Amino acid sequence: MNRQRFFFSFLGLLVGSAIGFAVANSVARTALKPPQSFADARIRAAAPVASGGEPQSSNDDDPALTLSSDELRNAINRGDANPSDRALQLNLGRALYLYAGHARDAALLPAALRFIKRAVDAQPRDPEANALLGNILFDLAQTSDLKYLAEARQAYLEALQAWPSDPDVLTGLGRTYHFDKPPNARSAIAAYEKALKADARHEAAMQNLINALLDERRHQEAKRRLEDLRQINPANAGLSNLQARLAQAGGAQQDRR
Repeated sequence: MNRQRFFFSFLGLLVGSAIGFAVANSVARTALKPPQSFADARIRAAAPVASGGEPQSSNDDDPALTLSSDELRNAINRGDANPSDRALQLNLGRALYLYAGHARDAALLPAALRFIKRAVDAQPRDPEANALLGNILFDLAQTSDLKYLAEARQAYLEALQAWPSDPDVLTGLGRTYHFDKPPNARSAIAAYEKALKADARHEAAMQNLINALLDERRHQEAKRRLEDLRQINPANAGLSNLQARLAQAGGAQQDRR
């Protein structure tokens, strides 16, 4: 996604311009990409980061694409002053969530969560709002408290009622099992595989599946999936780390079933 385009869409939300809302809606799908790791300089407004991988190069630190504390406060205050305006809650919550990742500022996640929860409360079966709620809750689980994973899982399951084959939502669901304590790798694998049935080239689902297979010591399957990922995108940022994991595990060892 073009970062300047996103940044100016957020500024449009601050002043309430129609252009801002239109551009914010145009980046809606970006916010539904499954979270990887907030702590790893992630966000779907930028390039994805592989699980355990290195972030792709970007211009995140460009001061021209940074909001001041006053601008952020004004945006948050505007949302809190209009809690019954569902469109505002959804658009502002989405934009704030994306900006939190762009700025690597997890402190903004609770406000984004507040806005999106209002949007969900107003329309509980909206799959977009529920998927976005799941992403925000997942990031909160990664940055503050794992208790949010169960809530994220429920939000993804609700989104899947309307979008049963959405690969982004299925990958997000899988990660709520994968990152739980203790992890439920088998349930995670089932969700990732369903995501790949819907979109065989979904890189996030493939990367997470490989990691889950390695966790389960299913090395031969992981090796095959790694080759699939290499065919899909030889420049995938997670390939080297996945290859290293496989080599460390002894990729040709007998699988555990």
